[in-house]
Amino acid sequence: MQIKDILYINFEDERIAFIQAEGLGLILEAYQEMYNNKPLIYLDEIQNVVGWEKFARRLADSKYKVFITGSNVQMLGKEIHTTLGGRYVAMEI
Repeated sequence: MQIKDILYINFEDERIAFIQAEGLGLILEAYQEMYNNKPLIYLDEIQNVVGWEKFARRLADSKYKVFITGSNVQMLGKEIHTTLGGRYVAMEI
């Protein structure tokens, strides 16, 4: 695996602080235009984007390997477990 095989997105980065759920797919499209492969995806602090769960579910349904991290209590809510519907493994640190 090379560095180009990883797509890391930090949603606390001020340059994308106001991104909406509809724009999440554009980040992946831009990556694929540059590298034309299926990356390992890290979504850090994604709870900052309202409606992110549907994007994460689409990635899981498309067989992407996705790591979702967050430091917010929202990340532990039952709604997330329902939305992702068995497509996750939760780990608390």
